[in-house]
This record gives sequence, structure tokens and C-alpha cells, in this order.
Amino acid sequence: MAAVAKKKFSVTGAPSQYKRTGRKGKGAWRKNVDIDDVEGGMEEIRKEETIIGVPLQKQPDSALFVMDDTGDLQIRKSLPKKLTHAQKILSARSAVPSPNPIQPSPSEENAAKYREKMSRLQRERLQRIAGKNVRGPFNSVVNPRERSREGVGLELKSTIPQDNLWERVDEDTKFIESLKEGDQKDYLPGAVLKPKHKAPEPDQVRQSITLKAVSEPHAGTSYNPAVEAHQDLLRKAVDIEEVREAKRRKVEASKERTVQLSKELEEKGEKAEMAVDMPGDEDFAREEAEANAADELASKRKDPKKKLKRARRAAIKEKLQRHLSHLRAVQRHKLHDVNFHKQIAASVDAGVANRELSAKRRRLKLQRLYANGLAGQRVGSKTKVPKGDIDVQLTEDLAENLRTMKVEGSLFRDRFLNFQQRGLLEARPKDGPRRKAGRGTKLVEKRAWREFDQTM
Repeated sequence: MAAVAKKKFSVTGAPSQYKRTGRKGKGAWRKNVDIDDVEGGMEEIRKEETIIGVPLQKQPDSALFVMDDTGDLQIRKSLPKKLTHAQKILSARSAVPSPNPIQPSPSEENAAKYREKMSRLQRERLQRIAGKNVRGPFNSVVNPRERSREGVGLELKSTIPQDNLWERVDEDTKFIESLKEGDQKDYLPGAVLKPKHKAPEPDQVRQSITLKAVSEPHAGTSYNPAVEAHQDLLRKAVDIEEVREAKRRKVEASKERTVQLSKELEEKGEKAEMAVDMPGDEDFAREEAEANAADELASKRKDPKKKLKRARRAAIKEKLQRHLSHLRAVQRHKLHDVNFHKQIAASVDAGVANRELSAKRRRLKLQRLYANGLAGQRVGSKTKVPKGDIDVQLTEDLAENLRTMKVEGSLFRDRFLNFQQRGLLEARPKDGPRRKAGRGTKLVEKRAWREFDQTM
């Protein structure tokens, strides 16, 4: 049986369709129509535009056809010379103009004009970049090293960006801002910009601290101090210890009070569990009294009756009088405000002055407070800045001379506390030694008696 060729076109002349694919595939979203002939025609039109510059369909007949009435009797018949493939490539020129046409070089006539327009400084700059000799004062030649270094600097200077890198705005932000200004179309959604949050101002506490890096020690800390200075230092140390002892006693008293309250609550709970709530005669009497009171209240209620005309007129008159009295009171208040506006302005000025004075007092207080650093305060953390202990010795422990003086204290600790008090380091709680897992209480079996003992 001979093979039957598939017709490319149907009877109606429409292009033949391909085999229909599934409706769930990607091909169902576009038409399955053969458009090769359409694409071929468009490609021919593009070639005509490239070679001629204008499609042939848009040119007039006079540009396409010429009537030859001269004849060819006197024209010598000759065959055209065949060009090589390289010559064909070089001779091919597109009729479409280039986007950036090359400017012709200036002729010799215009060269003199260009030289006249160039200044002396520009000419010397170009000579330095080119590495040529540049004449300085008194017809001297500039050092070639300086010339090359200057030329490189001039070249690099033009490549350095002059704008601020942190203030540049990207293209997306510019586009969205232009839409917000009024260029937005109706079919586009509203432009949404990320809100710019104002950065918090940095704390200026460190600038107001006048504490020295190495503070002057108290006179009583000397190895051979004066009696008054040593007694003053001892008095300060005793005051600090008394404050610590008072805090410790307060904490212990609160703990004892908590334990006592917990014991009392436990005893009350046990007594409440033991007691049984049984209704008595008093409960029955109270219930009867409540029932009688409810009956009396229900009997006292009267049925609502319709008011008389005289009563309605009296109610309307009373309501009108209340409204008029309210209007008179409002008018009196307005007149009072108008008459005493000067007093109000004076009170406002006085309030502003008081606020400024209080703010000034707070600033002075902070300055006095920060004069000795941040010791004993919370600045940006939950932990207070440590004040540091006072290094003091008793009278019997004082050294008689430098030979018998003992080495005490820690320079690292003093410097670390000084950094924290000056606001250079953050105050944090002490991180003690951590307990490793498995180092706690455990059960050990002793081989001698086969018993389990709890050991540490």
C-alpha cells in the first residue's frame, strides 16, 4: 500500500494544525499553529531594511522601476568581474545608521585653532602624562621622576569618586520615589517604600566623665601615713562595711519572714482541711431574712401610671431651666478665661522656666555624679558598675619602712575597674567556675559489702 502524503494546507486554505497536546501541559496555554511562513516574511523585511534602509513595500514605484529608452548600441558588452569572498564581506555596508557615529578627525586647518584654545596648564599636563620634558621657571627641565609621579596622580585623580558612598541612592529607590511624585499609572499598585527609622543618638555619658586614667590614691594608703589621713581612710572603710552589713541583715530578715509565712500558711491549710463546714441555725435565719426583704421590695413596687399634663409641663420647664443654667455657667467660664488670659500666659512662662531650671539642675547633678565615674550606677546594662574596695591596713599592720612592706593589690584589677568606671568597658556580672556535667552526686557500689552509698 502506497504511503499517503500529509497535506500541508487544508481545503479552506488555513494552515494545518499540529497534534493537540494535553490540556494540563504548558503547550495548552499557547496556540498550536504553524507560523513559520509569517516569521520568514518578517525576516525578509528586516533584511531589506538592513540593505536598503526602507522596506520595498514603502518605496514609490519611481524608485523601483526605470524606463530605459536609450538603447544599448553604443554600450560595450562586458561581463562583471567576480569579487572574492573577502571583498564581498568588506564591501557589505548596512543602511541602518550606527548609534554612535565616529567623529572625523580635525584637519590641518583646524589643528591650529585647537592649539590656540588649549591653555598652557593643559598643555603641560598632557606633556607630563605623555612623559615628555616640561619646561619650568628659567627654562629649566622638571625632574622626570616628579613628572611621572605627577602624571600618574593626575590620571588616578579622575577615577576617584567624588560623591559620598553612604549617601548614594539605588535605582529602585529613585524609581519608587518618582512613582510617588505623580508618575504612577492607574493600573499599577501603590508604591511601597521601606520606612527609614531614625538612628538613636549615642549616649554622651563618656564625654561628661572627668575621672583620670590613673587616679590619685588616698593619703592614708601610704606605708607611713599621717594619723589624720589614716583615721579618715579607716572611717570610710567602716562606713562601707556598715552599709554592707545592713543590706545583709535586711536580706536575712526577709528570708526569715518568708520562711515564717510559709509555715503559717501550711498550718492554716492543715486546719482548713480538718474543719468541716456544716450549716447551722445562723445560716437558716439569714436565708429567711433575705427572703422576707425580697418580698417587701416586690410589694413596694408601684405600677407605672401615665403622667398628667401638669406634671409633663413641669418636667419640660425644669429641663429647660437646667439647660439655661448650664449655658450661663459656660458663658461665665469663657469670660473668666478672657479676663485672666494674662495670668494664664504668666503661669505658662513660669512653668517653662521651672522646667528649664529643673533640667539644668539634673544636668548639674549628672555632671557632679559623673565627675567620679560611673561607680555604683547602671548604664546600658542590668549590672551596676563596681565601686571597688578600699585598700586599708590596721595600725598594727603598717610597715615601718620599705623593706618590711608587703606586696598587695592587683594592677590589672585596678585598671579594669578604672575602664569600667570611665565607661570604656561594659559592666557585667562575674562568671564563676562552671560545674561540669556528671560531677555531682552519684551512687557507687562498694565491692566489700555490696551496698549502695551516696558519696560526693
